[in-house]
Amino acid sequence: MSLTPSLCRSARALLGWTIEQLASASGVGVSTIISFEAGQREPIRANHAALNRALSEAGVILLDADMEGGRGLKLTKSTEALRDILLIGALKESEEERRERAKKRIARFYSDSLAF
Repeated sequence: MSLTPSLCRSARALLGWTIEQLASASGVGVSTIISFEAGQREPIRANHAALNRALSEAGVILLDADMEGGRGLKLTKSTEALRDILLIGALKESEEERRERAKKRIARFYSDSLAF
């Protein structure tokens, strides 16, 4: 599946990445990413591949229109679990409640990995 400007923006948002972080991970220039995401121009093949590779290595999975309910993207289970655990720290709960929540999420990730 081809990375579109809207999917690129969405993938960055899903990962919590800035344009600068995607540029660093992919080796593609900030101005190229800005122009691509704005729909102003298509990056050269090598830059397009580098953006795809960086997002894929970060755990983003691009979904085709006929697969899994429609075109879009999702995170790999390990990336999703890591994101969830990191977000737990921002919850307005006591440290003990956050620790218990993280333990449960890690246990669910472990269970998922065994099923894989």
